Amino acid sequence: MELRSHQWLLILLIITGHCEAQEEAAEIFARAESMRLQEKSRWEAIELYGRAAQLWKGREEEAQARWRRGQLLDLSGEREKALGEFRAGLAQARDPKVKAGLHYGLGRVLQAMGKNQEGIEHYQKSLDWRRQTGEKFEQALSLHNLGAAYWALGENEEAKRRYEEALVIRREIGDEAGIGYTLFGLANVQYVWGDLERALEVYERALVVWRKLKQARGEADCLNSMGLMHALLGDARQARLLYAAALEGWAKAGDAVGEAYTLSNLGMVEGAGGRALFERALRVLREKGDRNRQAYVLHNLGVLDGAPALLEESLAIKREVGDRYGEAQTREKLAEIYLKSGQAGAALESATEAVRLQQAVGNKLVEARAEAVRGRELLKLGGHGEACEPR
Repeated sequence: MELRSHQWLLILLIITGHCEAQEEAAEIFARAESMRLQEKSRWEAIELYGRAAQLWKGREEEAQARWRRGQLLDLSGEREKALGEFRAGLAQARDPKVKAGLHYGLGRVLQAMGKNQEGIEHYQKSLDWRRQTGEKFEQALSLHNLGAAYWALGENEEAKRRYEEALVIRREIGDEAGIGYTLFGLANVQYVWGDLERALEVYERALVVWRKLKQARGEADCLNSMGLMHALLGDARQARLLYAAALEGWAKAGDAVGEAYTLSNLGMVEGAGGRALFERALRVLREKGDRNRQAYVLHNLGVLDGAPALLEESLAIKREVGDRYGEAQTREKLAEIYLKSGQAGAALESATEAVRLQQAVGNKLVEARAEAVRGRELLKLGGHGEACEPR
């Protein structure tokens, strides 16, 4: 009897301690929730979510704590740690909304790391769960990011379809900011298809949304892209005006990275006078650690100087981050430089790969340029009959 009473006392102590741990975890989680949207207290919230997750170890509540922690780690640039939290959360998740959020988080991080195909798998799972839960806003979010991931892979028909599905929902629920983002994505599809006039029209529709919402960053992004369309259409004067307006918008939004990207685009319009703009942009992007945009500025400098080393550096980054559009453009420019320096064999190899990539991603505008370069190289090598058939 005495032994049995001791056993019951031990069980009671365990239950009491367990309940106290759950209460402590709930309190810690609530504190983290109250500060998670404040940038200055982000790291404190990350720590609190981690403590709550440990106290909830093995319970369904652990999944929600890890979901929130993963979101904040992603925002802080800690992608590998964010992946770990999302994956650990999925091992415990039972709630469909939490599962959807964890899959969406994995999709976002994988896409940011250039792993778009893996990202698509998780975005699709998040969409499937969100259709079950009826979360319209979140469905549109998953659809939009599916569109962006398919676009990055060059699967533009699928990208367009997903963007259009997202747009229907965003209009239905009155998500004006979402409409702006998705119109911008649709304009990007038209751009890589080479329909610059149509792209310009859709960017202008997105611009109307951002101006209505007084959203400086979205407005600057549209103005920058519109400037690029005018530059490609040969209207340098209008491109300069739009780039100047974009720079004002980036400054207003406090976005140094966006400002650097527009400076680089403006440098392309200015030709030989653009060197100072490229160098200024590159300094900012290196300081901010934005490798993707660094690659584009290096590309522009390489084109300006006719420097294959800079283009090769740009190419290495683009391959690292999985940017097939950018890789194709840089290979095309490398082919031109090799051709001018008499390296016809290297030029042909680079141009052929550029054509292959542009066909894969559906960029008709740059594919035509790369094919023209390839044709000139074949003529130099004596391959007159092969100019329309990339190997």
